[in-house]
Amino acid sequence: MRLTKYSLPVFYLFALLLVSYSCQKGKDTENTCGSLGGVVSPNRYLFWINYNPACGYIAVEVKDADGKIITPFQGKVMQSSSVPPECSNTNYGKYATFDLYQGKTYTYKATCTGKSWIGTFTVSCEQNQCKNIQLQ
Repeated sequence: MRLTKYSLPVFYLFALLLVSYSCQKGKDTENTCGSLGGVVSPNRYLFWINYNPACGYIAVEVKDADGKIITPFQGKVMQSSSVPPECSNTNYGKYATFDLYQGKTYTYKATCTGKSWIGTFTVSCEQNQCKNIQLQ
């Protein structure tokens, strides 16, 4: 193989491209909202129930798509309500409350003595929203 004066620069360019490509972070394929850029505010989700399941408080656990447990603002449903609760500081202490990021898919498991609820949901692409998830 004959080397030319361009062989070494071409080799370095190829090596640089190879290293650059291999060091790229993986794409966030789970986020369906596209590129949001900057700081993105989470959406608040309240878990609630419209009847008294007669089993005490309901503990709610939310996990992201990788199985990581999301730390709740308040992780327990402490009372029932006949209508979806409004988002307010008072209600954040009564219902399981989580700040979740848009475009992401989450799973939840809610439990109390002898009863459980499970589900999956995707957070909408709107920012600064407060949504309710009814345990049924």
